[in-house]
Amino acid sequence: MDDDVKKIITYYNFKEDKRLSIYLKYINIFYRKFKFYLKSFNKKISPEIREKIYDDAWQSDINDFKFWFNREKTTQLSQLFSYENNMFIASGGLTQRIWQYYLFRCLEKTSPSKVLEIGSGNGINLCLFSSYFEEINFTGIDISLKGVENSIKLKNSILDENFFFGWPLPLKNNKPGKISFEKCNATKLNFNNQEFDFVYSILALEQMDDIKDKVITEMVRVSNKYVMLIEPFKEYNNSILKFFHHKGSKYFSYTKKNLSDFNLRILEVFEDHPNKVTLGVCGVLCEKVNK
Repeated sequence: MDDDVKKIITYYNFKEDKRLSIYLKYINIFYRKFKFYLKSFNKKISPEIREKIYDDAWQSDINDFKFWFNREKTTQLSQLFSYENNMFIASGGLTQRIWQYYLFRCLEKTSPSKVLEIGSGNGINLCLFSSYFEEINFTGIDISLKGVENSIKLKNSILDENFFFGWPLPLKNNKPGKISFEKCNATKLNFNNQEFDFVYSILALEQMDDIKDKVITEMVRVSNKYVMLIEPFKEYNNSILKFFHHKGSKYFSYTKKNLSDFNLRILEVFEDHPNKVTLGVCGVLCEKVNK
């Protein structure tokens, strides 16, 4: 495991914990996820409903980065994680910081000039990356107008210390760099073929299982080389609780092997990290294979 990932884990209070309360919490989560699975079985989410869900989400205080990354906020302290067969409680910002770090290192390694994020949400990822990679032109698309509005507001602000809570690297700049945000349906991207050097998603495709083929096809179309997916691939969700959460939520139902169907060659897999006990996620860096 990378030393900087260890720093993130330490910051968010990684502790092996075998207290009875941990197991009671596990049972409670299992019960709730099982009920959710039965209730949502075979339901489909239309684009209109999905857009409303995210508009509502990005207006909620709990989806503000000040809550996400501050380990002291009680609303984010109730997440249950597992790592190397041990369970522990930590802030919900733990895994998000790890995903961001993986992407940061991949951007360093691939040196792109134009980068696209699919499902950019409230803009926190691109604002973070652009504060380090001043030479890169970043673009974020999201189906939620409220998310785009929040992203633009953040892009035009000075990033205070709350924004960098739990980030393991020395700060370089507290002002976001070159970013544009726009409202867009991921199945019909308003960009030219091979327009971006690097295209990625962080837990965006997990919400798009019914349209994942179209979205991945579009991601590959607009990329001229790299595609990275940080998603709950199916093979990481085989345990009972993860299965109920993954299946009941209609999350991303592909394995890593399915990526070859989209002319993608896997270059690197990131899987040595804590995950929520309810959901397993890995990062996959791919290279586009031109045929």
